[in-house]
Amino acid sequence: MIRLSLFSFSRMLILFLVFQSLSILSLGQAPQRSGGPQMNKGRFYGKVVDESGKAVGYASVSLYRMGQDSVTKTMKEELVTGQITDENGDFSLEELPVFGKFTLKVSFLGYAEVEKEASFGLTRDEGQGGGPPSNCTP
Repeated sequence: MIRLSLFSFSRMLILFLVFQSLSILSLGQAPQRSGGPQMNKGRFYGKVVDESGKAVGYASVSLYRMGQDSVTKTMKEELVTGQITDENGDFSLEELPVFGKFTLKVSFLGYAEVEKEASFGLTRDEGQGGGPPSNCTP
């Protein structure tokens, strides 16, 4: 029988979640263009699992980005959205702004928090005044 301390088990879970988050981030979806107006909304979705591939239900998944504090006029991290994973570890963060960089944070009681940078990889062309992203095609 193999025994793992909570500390060593936590380290293994952290490492696995870091590698797993790479696949989660690749699941982000950019908005699809159609005949109607462009909606500039995206979605990050995925599944939180431990190192053995077992789903981690009821883990906290939060998405943050940098924004300007209206009082101090300094940049600070602000919560965009978040949710608790369902029983099988699935989560879906929807109606997200597609421009900018984000930090995805996953935490669960007894484990160290995991953070991963995320983005949809979209940029606006300078001087187009809110037009479609430069790397989207109709």
